[in-house]
Amino acid sequence: MYAFFDGDNIGKIIQVLLLENKVEEAVVFSDDLKKAFVEIKEYLSNHYENVEILILGGDDLLIYFDDKNDYVLGEIVSIFNTSMFDKTTISCGRGNTIEEAMYNLSKAKLFGKNQIYPSL
Repeated sequence: MYAFFDGDNIGKIIQVLLLENKVEEAVVFSDDLKKAFVEIKEYLSNHYENVEILILGGDDLLIYFDDKNDYVLGEIVSIFNTSMFDKTTISCGRGNTIEEAMYNLSKAKLFGKNQIYPSL
């Protein structure tokens, strides 16, 4: 299975900080975002041999995983939310194909963000 993650409102948060001339806060937010994804990458590589990171950049993460390990999706969300100190959330779409995962990510965003769609 595939799972596509995307940070919620990342661009808007950075844009607002920059428009309000809060450059240092934008830098800290960006650094926290990078650290969150590094932590997720390290966690996955240390705990799962059968989870493959296909894309990791910006606020996007695409993984391939064994559907017996669906719970890994919740772990990724938890690590992200903890690392970001509740500054933002992350949404996830999962599916049998990349296209299905992307489509389900769109649904997760449309149905309120901060969720895995379809739910576990």
